[in-house]
Amino acid sequence: MTLASLEWIRSRLLIKIGVEFEKQLSFPVLARELRSASALQKAPDKGEIRDVQTLRSFLGSNAVFAFFDMPWMPIYFVLIFILHPALGMVAVVGGLMVLPTVGSQFGWTSPLVPVCIALFVVFMGVFLLVESRNQNPLIRLSLVKSKGFGIPALYALVISGIVTVFMYMATYYVVYGRGLPSSLSGTWTTFMMIIMTASAVLLTKLMNKLNWKHCAFIHIIAAIIACVIFSCAGPESSPAILFAGAIFLGFVGCCNTPLPSASALDKVEDGERGGASVTFRMFGDLSGPLETAIFIPLLSTIGASADGAPNFTYSFSKVSLLLLIPCVLALLLCFIYPSHDPKEDRTSG
Repeated sequence: MTLASLEWIRSRLLIKIGVEFEKQLSFPVLARELRSASALQKAPDKGEIRDVQTLRSFLGSNAVFAFFDMPWMPIYFVLIFILHPALGMVAVVGGLMVLPTVGSQFGWTSPLVPVCIALFVVFMGVFLLVESRNQNPLIRLSLVKSKGFGIPALYALVISGIVTVFMYMATYYVVYGRGLPSSLSGTWTTFMMIIMTASAVLLTKLMNKLNWKHCAFIHIIAAIIACVIFSCAGPESSPAILFAGAIFLGFVGCCNTPLPSASALDKVEDGERGGASVTFRMFGDLSGPLETAIFIPLLSTIGASADGAPNFTYSFSKVSLLLLIPCVLALLLCFIYPSHDPKEDRTSG
């Protein structure tokens, strides 16, 4: 009740301040516009009057409250961690996700960028400290440190994010870039889902016959081919390029959960499989938001016009090439990916 009363008082005060601003500024601004219009013998522009009204509306809106709440953000984050480390982890990821957006909107030299980085580093450290001392941690750091679990989990994080980013980018390219019907984007998504379902049969055969490390190589090569195909999409390209890339991307999406999760849980003791499964799932849930926060802002800024309007037909191919960077990282992880030969399972069985 007290908090609601204080917020109501703050809101009333800001509204009165906005009205006072309008009273003080409206007359001199209107007089200047009339003198300018009289000298040029044309109708008043009224642009500056609208700016005054916009200022008054901003002071009376909820958006201005963010400036008052910002100094209290560190305390809010600490309280979130006290409530539960899982909620604190969400806050940490949010701090990282907002960084690329702030950089693309305000410039990477903006003081907000180091503030976001500092918040992320501080609260990630707090999260890891809390988790290391928790008897029932959300993420079992001991598992993450082991090569047999940590490498597949990191590998899945990288590749899963690539699939998520392409799912978003295809819609931007088709609808907003090319101006094609949105139904084409839905058809593309459905087609990729069909490929993912059909690829499950192929994946099962591969994992039953090949070393899982070799399967990881096949997996990442398919992701690289998808990036190269999508990079060929331009302003006048045939939509068939999108469907050709969807064939490989669908296979990548199909493999991304079964292969790394089976590899990660392969050497885990039976008593720890429950916690290990939750830890692996947490890594998988991080992938989409992290890489989306990095690459989607680039999609809006690369090749943008002078007035800031995005050029999705141009940026789609460029961001597709940039996605080769996480592909190369995943390819390097393949060289230290844990081996598992299914032939040995059949022999021991």
